[in-house]
Amino acid sequence: MALPKGVKVRIAVIAALTCCAVAAGGVLQLRDGERVEGDLRRSTTGWEVTQADGTVRIIPESEVVSIQASGSAADASGSANARLASLRRAVENLSDINQILERYQQAMKQLSGTPAEAEAQADIEKWKSYQQKGMVKVGGRWLTPDEIAEIEETNLQRVEQAKGLLKQSRLKDAAALVDAVLKDDPENVAGLYLKGLIAYRQDQIPAARRAFEQAAEVLPSHGATLNNLAVVQWRQGATGIAMANFQRAMTAMPLNTVIHDNVAEVLHSLGTDARETQQLRRLQAQFQQDEPRLQANLRESGWYRWGGTWVTQDQLQELRAQEERIKSELDRLAVDFDRTKREVERIDDLIRRNNDLMSQLSAGAWVRDAQGRLVRVPVPNRYRELDDENADLKRRRDRELARLETLRKQAQEIRSQLAVPPYTGQLRLLDEQLTPVKLRDVGGAKEKAAG
Repeated sequence: MALPKGVKVRIAVIAALTCCAVAAGGVLQLRDGERVEGDLRRSTTGWEVTQADGTVRIIPESEVVSIQASGSAADASGSANARLASLRRAVENLSDINQILERYQQAMKQLSGTPAEAEAQADIEKWKSYQQKGMVKVGGRWLTPDEIAEIEETNLQRVEQAKGLLKQSRLKDAAALVDAVLKDDPENVAGLYLKGLIAYRQDQIPAARRAFEQAAEVLPSHGATLNNLAVVQWRQGATGIAMANFQRAMTAMPLNTVIHDNVAEVLHSLGTDARETQQLRRLQAQFQQDEPRLQANLRESGWYRWGGTWVTQDQLQELRAQEERIKSELDRLAVDFDRTKREVERIDDLIRRNNDLMSQLSAGAWVRDAQGRLVRVPVPNRYRELDDENADLKRRRDRELARLETLRKQAQEIRSQLAVPPYTGQLRLLDEQLTPVKLRDVGGAKEKAAG
């Protein structure tokens, strides 16, 4: 039986490629429309395609619709140029010269003997030159140590100026300097930290979170960054990851009062009925471990823990006395509140019972006449008596509900009598004074951090 022409061509190409001792260039046309070009080699799992950047892709035989060989010199030249172009695009996203050179060395095996070989070799010499000069990729540019040092010096000056402007609440002017820093160096951790502060003060919460997340990626153990990120995450309702970052912040800065105050507020807001989670257990353990030392240190300066803040010894004694008086008044109100609430519930029960009786009386007002037809007769006087009674009960109920609201307001007013409320529910950022600084070692060997 004669085979279709397309099948004959495919079989011939497969045979030619399979018989080659060395992998040959070609293009696989896949069922989903994709074209995969490279050096093809048949394997037990399908086709091994070595692409221009040196990576190897395995494609099952069942996914291949057709195969085209690159047989002519012109095809070989075009394929080699395409491989080199693809390789150059691939290394644009790399920042490690060793990885770039490794990609080129892999690709040279396929480019050997083609016109593109000389261009690839020139690229290799360029990258080796970059390596010898200690060049580092910054903001998409490859810079020498001297150029990096110049940028770092300029950005340090910009950061200091921006910090001063932030202290004066000149957010717009500070933002312009920070944008200039990040334009020169998108991973400048000081710029990212300040960008987060500015965005938060402008109530741009998602932007603040992104900035602090980027800063934490560059400098993972900076306590102020972790605290600020946790504050933003808590505000967005991401309580689990916020607690994890508060715990990391306390680990990095064990005796920082702002971080501990924030954690005290968080633990209070969760309350004793909070669902036990790993993050909550770790946060509580870290807080309980470090809090006694922090309190001991601050007592030496005359400060004492009061909920989520700190007060003097005299204030603490007065606040505790106020708290006792307030508790006594609230207990008295609670008794009155419970009595009033029970009265409302009793009235509701009476109204329900009356409604049930009225429904029964209304249903009984339907009778059959002499012809067997349903007709409605007047409801008994008791129906109207129950209706009037319900109206009176509802008026009494409204008075009791108004009393409940009055009692709630009185309780709120009594609680507000504390000169210093123990908890406010407000979490605080650490400000520009703790802006981190991370400088590249201009030799390209390592980085150092401060702040």
